Amino acid sequence: MVYPRTRFDVAEAPLAAAPTAVPARPSFVVIVSNEPRKNLAAVIRAFRKLPEADLVVIGYAGGANQARNLPKNVRFSGYVDEHEKAALIADAHGLIMPSLAEGFGVPIIEAFAANTPVLCSDIAVFREVAGELADYFDPFSTDSICASVRRVLAQQEQWRDRIRARRAELAERFGHHTQARDLLSHRAAPDVAAAAAALTAAMATFNGATAHGV
Repeated sequence: MVYPRTRFDVAEAPLAAAPTAVPARPSFVVIVSNEPRKNLAAVIRAFRKLPEADLVVIGYAGGANQARNLPKNVRFSGYVDEHEKAALIADAHGLIMPSLAEGFGVPIIEAFAANTPVLCSDIAVFREVAGELADYFDPFSTDSICASVRRVLAQQEQWRDRIRARRAELAERFGHHTQARDLLSHRAAPDVAAAAAALTAAMATFNGATAHGV
């Protein structure tokens, strides 16, 4: 499987300031598209029972933002650019992935890169991606979602410390610099290996130029 990789080095600098960067009022983010499998309705119902925290819905939510009697602690941001999405994830107390089915779960990796706790549906693909670094819930149960949110709120720094402790491993698995290597690693010919190394170097150069506004 080929999927977008994440720059883990970007989040290194602000690590020391992470606790003060998190808003005083707890907020969680969920990234959705207008598909039933994304299970947004269940998360909104859960946040009716969570007046102590806010939910920010990123992406196209269909008509969900027009529903009557929406909880006041739910905000719809719509589509945002990648920089704003990264900022919302980094500032959140947690990323919620409530999907009933997924092919992978790229936002999980984006949250890990920002040292943001992850709350996931207890489905196989999320277990494969996040392992022990996520808090899992029953996606069909609003009570289970609420319990997950409250667990993560109560153990913010423990979750962040777990992610930080596994940062090198996460970068090796999901970092942008490993993409070319993994894409071509199934073929052992020396010329292919050389091409992989060259492509990795080129990607690093491109990302470095992009980071400096070139």
